[in-house]
Amino acid sequence: MLEPESLTTRFRALVVEDSRVSMRAVANLIALHPGVKVVGMALDGNDGLQLARTLVPDVVFADLEMPGKTGLELVEILRREIPTTKLVVISVHDGAVWEKLSLTHGADAFVSKADLAEELPALMQQLFPEADHFGASEEPPPQPSATA
Repeated sequence: MLEPESLTTRFRALVVEDSRVSMRAVANLIALHPGVKVVGMALDGNDGLQLARTLVPDVVFADLEMPGKTGLELVEILRREIPTTKLVVISVHDGAVWEKLSLTHGADAFVSKADLAEELPALMQQLFPEADHFGASEEPPPQPSATA
């Protein structure tokens, strides 16, 4: 029998961000969209890799610069190991150079943290065109993992 959560959750997201404040902000933005559930959060690239391998999320939002593995290193590994997972690099840096670098390493998208709130609905629609729409939801994100 399906659990109620599985009836409303269509896409599972993992947030990998070394700043707890930024991680919470990104997770809260993602959680506002119906059908998207933040299933995990990690504070560095190494923990993010382990969580991605365990959770096999539909989409990973990874900070560009983190301790352990950087967002670019994480994207390269996940692209090989879990090719169906959508990979989004997020950063305080903005510009075509960072976007090109992220895409070259295997990311599906690059978004500046400053633009994430505004661009997230269109980004999710681009990543998951089969979804009806991405509007507001009321499901809170999880707490960071104990290992993070």
